[in-house]
Amino acid sequence: MQAINVSDPQIETFRSSLASILTGTPVGHAMNERFGARYGELSTLLLNLISPTATGRPPSDDELVNAWIERNDSQKYVLLGDPGVRIRLEILGD
Repeated sequence: MQAINVSDPQIETFRSSLASILTGTPVGHAMNERFGARYGELSTLLLNLISPTATGRPPSDDELVNAWIERNDSQKYVLLGDPGVRIRLEILGD
């Protein structure tokens, strides 16, 4: 697994989710697949930072806070407006 630098902007998850949706993947599946994986990666990073058995230097407060926020935020995204939903014009009467 590649290390994640939480201080850098992370937009690949958004790009790949939207690209997947635009190619026909159901919205829920695309969002869960990408953001769920991101949450897992960030959870592992956070656990490695706070693990008492981890080798190396203890994390700085900034590193710990950034990892915690990024991990928690990665499961709080909502996509409004399902592209699979269509307005039934015949019900509206054109």
